[in-house]
Amino acid sequence: MWTGPAARGEPVLTVVRGAEPDGSVWLGQDLAVLWQASAAYGGSHLAVARMPDPRARLRALRLGRAQFAMVDGADFAGLRGDFPEVVVLSALLPLPVHALIRGSAGAPLQALPGTIVYNGAAEFLARSLARFAVPASQRAPAAAVPARPKVPGAVSAPPAALVLLAAPLGTQEIAALLRGDHAFRLVSLPAPLLDAVSQDSPWIQPIRIAQGTYPNQAAAVETVEEHLLMLTMPQLSAEDAQRMLDCLYGRREQVAGYDPLFAALDRRANGAYAKWAPFHSTAVKEFGLPQ
Repeated sequence: MWTGPAARGEPVLTVVRGAEPDGSVWLGQDLAVLWQASAAYGGSHLAVARMPDPRARLRALRLGRAQFAMVDGADFAGLRGDFPEVVVLSALLPLPVHALIRGSAGAPLQALPGTIVYNGAAEFLARSLARFAVPASQRAPAAAVPARPKVPGAVSAPPAALVLLAAPLGTQEIAALLRGDHAFRLVSLPAPLLDAVSQDSPWIQPIRIAQGTYPNQAAAVETVEEHLLMLTMPQLSAEDAQRMLDCLYGRREQVAGYDPLFAALDRRANGAYAKWAPFHSTAVKEFGLPQ
């Protein structure tokens, strides 16, 4: 627990993050350092707290227990109805969905009980795939989609035949899985599934993962990506909102040299999210959004 700011009577702002491999751990740590180094702003500190449940993160914003929350686009889309007051401050990291198949070349994607595992940010695709891949006469309720793994290391355990991981491009756990288990292959999503998911989910975009991005990846693959988002409340002060945006973008070029997650930040991504999600007034001005 951080006690320094409290001892000096300085305010502490909190950002809550999840527990899955979405880059928020490292991003949060660097943001806390950059926040402290923001000499142009008044004295305050940024604390980072782990909170696995995305609903709990939004509830913490509502109750004033946190000022910022990192939540992926799919979870935010699903929770907006319950938290209509929450707004976006910025899109953060793109999270491509990596589809990994265990089996022979040419094996079809499947979503049968016991054959698929996924992390939380890829749950939307797991449910879409269950509807897409299974004949109507055999479809189970959406709730019957198998549970997600808790950690990326769990995805190598049998009997998983298909693994869906939404994670930053180049995630080491995915590279280690492909390097250590040659039965797994990174594969493209079927074009009809890509089209169907894109129509239903305005918070995703198509993406191509270039050949050779991962070990034993012999060809480029087509998939979709969403973004990790930085969320807040409309009443967050303009100064604190601008300070966070400056931490994200003001030193991006310098920080990207030792933290590749910052290299993945792209201001242009905010335009796509602004088409369906409300933004903080400071972000609207910062990004020139039509809100």
